Amino acid sequence: MSQEIAPNWIVIGLTLAALFCFGICYALLVNWMAKKKVTGQTAYTVVAGVTVALVASIPTFGLFPIAILFAYFGACGLPMVVEYAVRIHKERRADQEKAEALAKEALHDGQS
Repeated sequence: MSQEIAPNWIVIGLTLAALFCFGICYALLVNWMAKKKVTGQTAYTVVAGVTVALVASIPTFGLFPIAILFAYFGACGLPMVVEYAVRIHKERRADQEKAEALAKEALHDGQS
């Protein structure tokens, strides 16, 4: 089923260098987002990083094996991303409800 292929060390080296540069830039982007208080993005940044790594590995391993890996990562990652999105939504809604309750309480105390 699988066949042995000779590694192309130039492609592997260039891909590793490009991914390392991407990792630096991506880390800077995530840091900037944290400073701008962009929250609730952890799962999506992980998905994007894994996607870039998988796409970058196509020249080394070919499309079919990477397509299978995409399917594997999707099968285990999708439930995690859905759970994360639902949890973050619930946390934000609870925070908003608490803020509204505090605002009403402050308004009520101010009128008394």
